[in-house]
Amino acid sequence: MAKNYVQDGKTLTFIADENYKSGDMVRVGDRIVIAVTDTPKDCAGTGLAEGVFTLAKKSGETIQAGKRVYVYDNHVVANNQAGAVPLGTAWENAEGKAPFVAVKLFG
Repeated sequence: MAKNYVQDGKTLTFIADENYKSGDMVRVGDRIVIAVTDTPKDCAGTGLAEGVFTLAKKSGETIQAGKRVYVYDNHVVANNQAGAVPLGTAWENAEGKAPFVAVKLFG
């Protein structure tokens, strides 16, 4: 093992800026991770930085599999707009009426 090895990079520790539930999207700097467990405000939590997750998407938004997606106002959106954070790649098609979409996080 390399002497400067830290970890495999699949998780990221964060300090919760609000109460998070397991499965919530958490912004950590310029990226989004998924909370592993319920994490109270001001406590340390662990976020998954890799994987495919079913996440809430913006109502009325149609998303195509394979397209880059972003988080805006705590929902997955198809367009990069001011204030949106890069999230990953849509892993499935989602019609406008669908409440969720599967997303592979940027690793």
